[in-house]
Amino acid sequence: MSNKKGDRIIQVLLLLIIAGGFGLTAYILGGGSSSKTAAAAGRGPAAMAPAAGNPGKNEQTPAAGIAVEAAAAGFTTVSNAIKLNGDVSSDKSVSIYPDAAGKIVELRVDVGSDVDKGDVIAEIDPSVPGVVYSRSSVNSTISGTVTAVNAQTGDKVSTSSAVIVVGDLKTLEIVTYVPERYSASIRTGLDAEVSLEAYPDIIFDAVVSHIDPVLDAASRTLRIELKLNKQPEGLRPGMFASVKLFSEKSENGLAVPRDALVDSNDSAYVWVINGDSKAEMRNVETGIIGEDLVEITAGLTEGEIVISGGHATLTENASVRIINSGGGAN
Repeated sequence: MSNKKGDRIIQVLLLLIIAGGFGLTAYILGGGSSSKTAAAAGRGPAAMAPAAGNPGKNEQTPAAGIAVEAAAAGFTTVSNAIKLNGDVSSDKSVSIYPDAAGKIVELRVDVGSDVDKGDVIAEIDPSVPGVVYSRSSVNSTISGTVTAVNAQTGDKVSTSSAVIVVGDLKTLEIVTYVPERYSASIRTGLDAEVSLEAYPDIIFDAVVSHIDPVLDAASRTLRIELKLNKQPEGLRPGMFASVKLFSEKSENGLAVPRDALVDSNDSAYVWVINGDSKAEMRNVETGIIGEDLVEITAGLTEGEIVISGGHATLTENASVRIINSGGGAN
């Protein structure tokens, strides 16, 4: 009997232990008896939310207004330029032709030789088989420097063959060709800036001195000549030149950055920032529209601030904030 009673006691104890285990498991799965335990463990809502009126460290208050770039309208030089390529050439260059056809028996000059007007530069033998003629001299018609030699001793030439070219290197010019679409705006006296590969850090001022009366039918271009205001030492014919020709220029125009101008249905407007840091759409009239600046002839006054960047999403009276360091159109 005693053994049966002991066995029953052991069974009761085991049942109590099992029942207690189920209760503890249910307690854990149910999240505990209150939210205090989870909060103490750093997992409940009370542990995640910062105190009222005290934002967490990772929270940032966004700056008010749409971020834009802006500039002040100001008076400056506004220009519209055409970029061209050209060559340095002698402004007085003459091709020398023989008076008689024949064979060159003597050539007395090379490229770079200095000649005076009347100097003999070559000798031509006009003889034909069975008939002997006296030599015919080829004389330079101007004083200058030989810039090209188009024949050699032994060559046969005609009276329409240019033997040499003589140029005056004391005054050189820039020769360039303007595309037909710009030809109507070209006139003598236009200002230009010239860059030469031989002088990479210098910009030379120039002016249009000559315009051919007709366009080249093959290339549809207009040949023009430009005079340098100051000719650098060592300038030589054949040098490559980059030309910036100012077809329009306003010396003292009210201007804003080109990016500030918005075109819409044959009208133009800019966004102006008023005293309350709000965007205001303003219709304007324009003059010269250059690569970087645009001239404003009506609708703005000097010192007004216009939006030059970030205006794609603007609406009337939208709050804005300027993010660039400032600066005006000039």
